[in-house]
Amino acid sequence: MTRAHSFRFLILILTLPVFLGGCVALGPVRAVDSSTSSLYVAPTRQPQSSPTVSVAPTSAAEAQPENCQNVLSYVKDLTLPDGTFVQANSQLDKQWLVRNSGTCNWVDGYTLQRIDGNDLGAVSPQALVPARGGTEATVRILFTAPDQPGNYSSTWQAFNANGDPFGDPLTIVINVPD
Repeated sequence: MTRAHSFRFLILILTLPVFLGGCVALGPVRAVDSSTSSLYVAPTRQPQSSPTVSVAPTSAAEAQPENCQNVLSYVKDLTLPDGTFVQANSQLDKQWLVRNSGTCNWVDGYTLQRIDGNDLGAVSPQALVPARGGTEATVRILFTAPDQPGNYSSTWQAFNANGDPFGDPLTIVINVPD
């Protein structure tokens, strides 16, 4: 090996730890305790007992298709299947998967109203969150279980902006044990 090569090799050996030092963590890596801290803090909001939708909303300013039809088709229960046992006075987050099978867009003025059974602490009417025709949406209502044992149900119906009912009714059926 020539003297020039030996000198370059020596420089490389001496400077290599400096360059590699930038690739190592500066301190010990700690596991994050999810009960006390979080890398992401979700925005918070007080429950308002209003339904939610999982599709892009339709603005009220968007015109309805001419001679459109309103149809809400029940697809399935996402939470609390009928007959679920719940504790007295517990908060219940009921969600249904529905499809806007009609050609009308659900816009401002569309509501869900209780048409039968116990209110279970939910206010009627509630806004039906906008959804375009042909899309699936998650409808959500927050209920409170009664403090007395028994079987309870609450049935809700969609209404258009003119106050006309349409579509499949949405029902929650719960059982509060002794």
